[in-house]
Amino acid sequence: MVKYKNFAYKTMICSIGIGMALSVVGVQNGVESLPSFVQSDIGKPVPLSISGNGGEQQTPQNSLEESRRLGEPIHESRRDRLNEPLAAETASSALDTATKNTPDDPQKRLQRQVEKAKKWVTDDLQAAQRWAEGIDDPDIRYHVIKTIALTMLETPEKAAEWVMEMFPGMQSRGRIFLEIMPVWRRKDLSGMSKWLAQLSDDPVQQGLITINGVIWAREDPLAALKWILQFPESKVRNQSLLPVLHKFASMEPERASIWALKHFPESETRYVALHQTTSIWQAYDKEFAIYWMEHNLSDLEQEEIEKITKEL
Repeated sequence: MVKYKNFAYKTMICSIGIGMALSVVGVQNGVESLPSFVQSDIGKPVPLSISGNGGEQQTPQNSLEESRRLGEPIHESRRDRLNEPLAAETASSALDTATKNTPDDPQKRLQRQVEKAKKWVTDDLQAAQRWAEGIDDPDIRYHVIKTIALTMLETPEKAAEWVMEMFPGMQSRGRIFLEIMPVWRRKDLSGMSKWLAQLSDDPVQQGLITINGVIWAREDPLAALKWILQFPESKVRNQSLLPVLHKFASMEPERASIWALKHFPESETRYVALHQTTSIWQAYDKEFAIYWMEHNLSDLEQEEIEKITKEL
């Protein structure tokens, strides 16, 4: 019995010594080098597996298999590290697949077509125009036509006529005219006015006159209003004046009200114009605006303005 106890005691001491030695090796070589059979759970048996080749250090994969064989728990951080090569390979494969299956970026495709238009129009304008007319994608077609039109501003009338031909709707052509008309106005205001005056389509004519008037009003609202007054008296002219007058009123409501009272003939449009200007004025200085209305507008005008206010 004594011999058995001594043998057990020596075996325990030996096991503790080997465990301490391995722990020292693990600390010196880093946590990664700790063998799989050295567990962190104190109090559990420490199974030893010494190979016959002098204790050759096991690879992570062998360590994982050994742990699985012995039924040991595998720490999540170890599992992640062991699976890193597979995860990286999977992610790379997924990225390659996504890249192959991703369609061409619409914005990049649009930019390429616009650049193509810029180059082509310098070489052969008519060929570039024919190419633009046949583009199926509406967004690309719009931007290409706009690009070509803006290169034609040495002859703005031709650019305007081509844009009118390309777009039957006012919305698309209107956005392009927002850029054409300021250049045209500074280059040849008289020529632009004549071209607008000869347009037979009233909504188109009104729209283009209004576009130029509103843009011009940002710089000089009175000049824009005077320019519109040069057109013959008509519904088109009066309707074109209203947005420009509104812009003027947002800057100087008193002067805009006086201008409307002076230049609009007695009509419904006059009442609408006065309602616009005086409403904006009252937001700035209600007491003075009402005083001005009472002393400068007729009873009929004040009644009509009040009626418009109630209807809105």
